[in-house]
Amino acid sequence: MKKLPLELMGHDTIKHLTKESHLSLDIDSTVKMKTAQYARQLLIEQKNNPRQSLVLGILPLVLLIIAWWGLFFKLLPLLLENDCPPWLMAVVFVFYLGLVGYSWVIYTLHEGGGHKQIILDTKNNSSRFFKSIRFLLHQLSRLKFADPEFYRKNHETHHRYTGTEKDETLTHFVLPVRLLLSLIPGAGIFWWNEFQVHTGKEFDRSKIISHLVGTPLLLGEIYLSWSYFGVWSIALVSVLAPWIGFIFDRVRECSEHNLIVQEGEWGARDFGLSFYGIIVGGGPWGQCCHLSHHLAPSLQWYNQWRLHFYLKKLLNKKQISHYLPLVEKQSSGLHFFSNLIMKNHLILKELKSNKDQANHVVPVLGEQ
Repeated sequence: MKKLPLELMGHDTIKHLTKESHLSLDIDSTVKMKTAQYARQLLIEQKNNPRQSLVLGILPLVLLIIAWWGLFFKLLPLLLENDCPPWLMAVVFVFYLGLVGYSWVIYTLHEGGGHKQIILDTKNNSSRFFKSIRFLLHQLSRLKFADPEFYRKNHETHHRYTGTEKDETLTHFVLPVRLLLSLIPGAGIFWWNEFQVHTGKEFDRSKIISHLVGTPLLLGEIYLSWSYFGVWSIALVSVLAPWIGFIFDRVRECSEHNLIVQEGEWGARDFGLSFYGIIVGGGPWGQCCHLSHHLAPSLQWYNQWRLHFYLKKLLNKKQISHYLPLVEKQSSGLHFFSNLIMKNHLILKELKSNKDQANHVVPVLGEQ
């Protein structure tokens, strides 16, 4: 594994430098027990309601397909009929397609490829037909060139070693320059970007499959948009729209675990129903409730919301401000994120002022 200084730090260092009140942030055994009991109750209900689980598991896919169809066959014709300026139509198109694609990848890659929870493996779904459908649904992230096999291996490590140096996908300390480099158009495939959790860098059999599956959809989107944007549709569809989704994904990755002082299942945040949570999280079925997901990874997206609302009642104000920072609307998402990245910068300055700590070397995200 490649080593570079200060890219990731152990949680003990972060605890010391952020000067948090650790006693008020620590989760006592009673809260942990109640949370585990409620999560177990939700899981039992989920298993006992297979039809509900099936419908709500497929619902996000149906809604996203409708949204995708609405862009090409309703919104673009409507904008053209109303003499919308070409530049404005292009901006709307890029953001719309980028957000829909991002939400699709978040759900199909994380819930599907990572946890295989779009359709659960139950006795009612044990037939060969259901197993085939379940397998195909959990491969849907390939339509956007993601690699579910690579992601699943890294994501398992992420859950097992959250908050430790063994978690190579962890982003609990992110320098501003590291974030900015990852936001350059095309950064998802270039060497300077360290966020490689979706595809990795090795071009293997699984990635070839993703390219074979994703290319027809990409060409189809270019074809459908050609009559509106001409040759520019190539850049809009293949570069700019994915870039918009990539930006939201990088912001999400820098928010969920950044400067969290706990290891293990409590090493994440929930953003809930805030605008930041819904958009940056990739939709209500995305990662709005990331802490809830870490506490009970087997829960489907709708039950993660139920656990989230339970945590709102259970945690004290100090814990809520740390683990559910936007729930009480203490600040906007933009203010929260900019303040979070600035804290990383200030920590770096403090480390540089101490020669012993400045020599601290830890793993870099995604480097093998």
